[in-house]
Amino acid sequence: MRTKAGLINLFSPEKERIDRTKCAYVFDGGMLLHRVPWTSSKPFKDTFARYVKYLEDHYTKEVIVVFDGYDLNCNSIKGAERLRRASNKSCPDIQFDPTMDLMVPKNKFLSSNYNKSRLIKYLIEALQKNGISTLQALDDADSLIVQTALQKDSVGDLPVVVVVAEDIDILVILTALTPEHRTIYFLKAVKGNKTDQVYSSRSLDAHPFMRDNILFLHAMNGAFFRKWKKSVLSSLSKMVENSKWPLNLLKIKTFLERLYSRTEKLFCCRFTNCQRK
Repeated sequence: MRTKAGLINLFSPEKERIDRTKCAYVFDGGMLLHRVPWTSSKPFKDTFARYVKYLEDHYTKEVIVVFDGYDLNCNSIKGAERLRRASNKSCPDIQFDPTMDLMVPKNKFLSSNYNKSRLIKYLIEALQKNGISTLQALDDADSLIVQTALQKDSVGDLPVVVVVAEDIDILVILTALTPEHRTIYFLKAVKGNKTDQVYSSRSLDAHPFMRDNILFLHAMNGAFFRKWKKSVLSSLSKMVENSKWPLNLLKIKTFLERLYSRTEKLFCCRFTNCQRK
């Protein structure tokens, strides 16, 4: 398991099932691209139809699909990461339209940001023609997914709003931004025959100190802490699972305070060119 995915162990899955026929869904478009299998030697429009059928078969009509944006001139961390990945791509940029036959394997085709951007453009048109709402961010869609879910929860007719995604970043943002009096669910879709896990913006309510510091824990899980973040997350997960949680609260609080202090020193060293002692 990737250490980023290890963050999920800090959250407790929901014990009660939700009625998935009475939900409004906000769907991660990046995950959707990889969720539907492709058939070679068939027109792209047939592939778009399979995406429509997948959403109609598995979710209610009350669904909004939110896609990443692919502006190659966008000056952001996500844009830089995409350019880095594109430098190792094995597929050329392809000028295609919905009537052309698909002749390239999906993973190879999607390794080109140009191909992915053009595919999303036509897929959005196909989804909208079939009554499925879509949005597209300027860059990374994580924050737009959460904002859309919050807006849907405040004005929608259906009682439950569910975000469907794989990226734990979205659950972290959802936990940090959802008001205490509201609950938005996070369906972590898994591949194969495994059962999907359902979490919510309230999954850390039993551990308020952990909940209030979730953005810091998420940041800690980033590039600055590659050498030791796995052991940290493992320790925190064991504390969360421990039935004597209240007795561990002071230990965790002290631990995080030390972590704050070390982080501050680390950033000072990184950005002032100081030498760490």
